[in-house]
Amino acid sequence: MNVIDSVNLTKPKKIHLSPGDDETFQPVPLPIDDDGFIVTFNVEQQDEILAFFEKHGIVVVANVLTEQECQRSVDDVWRHLQELFNPDIDRDKPETWDSIWPSFSHMGILGNTRWLYPQACDNRQNVKIYQVFRTLFDDHE
Repeated sequence: MNVIDSVNLTKPKKIHLSPGDDETFQPVPLPIDDDGFIVTFNVEQQDEILAFFEKHGIVVVANVLTEQECQRSVDDVWRHLQELFNPDIDRDKPETWDSIWPSFSHMGILGNTRWLYPQACDNRQNVKIYQVFRTLFDDHE
């Protein structure tokens, strides 16, 4: 049985898009750099990372993965999407992106399937990612 066959593929509900003036979404201004992006930190800036996260609920830590690790991550995600949804999906042709994707939008970033492709497992064990986790959640074991 194909993984997709076991998933309830009901028609997606209309997503409420807030104009930013109601209780659903209130935009919070975040500090930005000279290029217009959210301020980033290096792994070594533990105090700054934690303070920013505690204040804003989000933090961007730069240079955690190498360019090669990032590219392998992207490649593996696309390969996984082809295996899970449709082998004809082409990352460079949005018209090939299957219409069932929006039905998974209520499940979060990755949905409810296992993403155990090789680079994802490597990323989970990455020393820098682990250091950021320890910084944010004070887990020193």
